[in-house]
Amino acid sequence: MELLGVGATAERKVEELQPLVEYFEREMGPLAGRLMLAASLLRDAAAVAGLPEGVASALDKGEALTISVMVRLMAEDERCGCCDPDEIVEQARRLIGDRGEPS
Repeated sequence: MELLGVGATAERKVEELQPLVEYFEREMGPLAGRLMLAASLLRDAAAVAGLPEGVASALDKGEALTISVMVRLMAEDERCGCCDPDEIVEQARRLIGDRGEPS
């Protein structure tokens, strides 16, 4: 699929991440894999010391939203019979670090 406009611009910005993108896509599928990488990058950014509280909070919310979308995609895969629902829950727990937050 050839992307134009904003999609093509976004793809150029992540070209240097291509090996990671390919790894996560192989492991989780094209959309969920890209979302997992995005969540990981957001988590890394939020861990930088000295961030203003508002920035850290925004990064945390961005990570949570990214994981939420990824879990929804994985649940869609479960409905088609290609994913185990228990594995979806386990993957989600690993992704959010099982921080004991309400689901």
